[in-house]
This record gives sequence, structure tokens and C-alpha cells, in this order.
Amino acid sequence: MKISLFDRFIAFWKGHKIVELYSSENQRSYPTIAEKDEQGRLVCRIPRFAKDWEYIEIVLLPDGKLEFPDEKLNDIGLDQWK
Repeated sequence: MKISLFDRFIAFWKGHKIVELYSSENQRSYPTIAEKDEQGRLVCRIPRFAKDWEYIEIVLLPDGKLEFPDEKLNDIGLDQWK
């Protein structure tokens, strides 16, 4: 997924952050936009296809790790962010 210059500008204007999620399973990076939730944590939502489209919520931890609030969705191989 590419993030356009316009989307980057809007994200910066809204106070969001452009991050890359990394999968050590297939050694690929995926750029996405993260926003702060009510607790001040960075959270991103990415699409996942399993019979029908759904979105996974991922909490970005300060140490570069990821937290999946719904543990059953941690089967996509993502494990780091930068």
C-alpha cells in the first residue's frame, strides 16, 4: 500500500504519524497511518481478508513491538514497527 503525498499531508495536519509495519515472517514492510487513541497510544487499523473484509486494530508499543487487542487476529505475521 502506497501512501500518497496528499494523504501524508492530511495525516501530518491531523497529528497522525506515518509508520511502517514489518513482518519478519515474509520480510516485508507495510506503510500505514497511525493515530492516537484516548489513552495516547499509537493505533493503526489495517484491512484483512478472511471470508469478508475486516479491519484489524494494532497498538504500536514504544519499544517497536505490536500489540493485538484481539489475539485471534495475530496470524498475519506482523511483529514490529518503525
